Amino acid sequence: MRQAPAPSPVPTPWPEQFHAVVFTNLTESGGRLQLIDLYYDWPGGRNLNLIRDQLSGDPLYDVEWTNGTSYFFDSASCHSRLFPVGLLPPDWLAAGAVYLGREHVDGFDCHLWTKVDFVWY
Repeated sequence: MRQAPAPSPVPTPWPEQFHAVVFTNLTESGGRLQLIDLYYDWPGGRNLNLIRDQLSGDPLYDVEWTNGTSYFFDSASCHSRLFPVGLLPPDWLAAGAVYLGREHVDGFDCHLWTKVDFVWY
């Protein structure tokens, strides 16, 4: 007798506030290595990315708001940009995400989802 496949897991919402350290390797696309301190604050309606490029002493600050406004600044410049989407809510994957299965990444067993055909989480 065949067993029915296990149901897809439900994405866990993010905590309403958290700090994460993110390492990005953009070298394959002509970019650079970055170390990012991410401070997420849903009740405050803001998100701060403190971005440090490899061998760069001056970080870039990226402050994002729920209304889609972002401010980018460092010690020498400041500019703003309005995005069509603001700060992601903690449950942003709950509606409309497609479960892609599990993948082993850097020693971790991860569940993988996609949303809007371009976001992989």
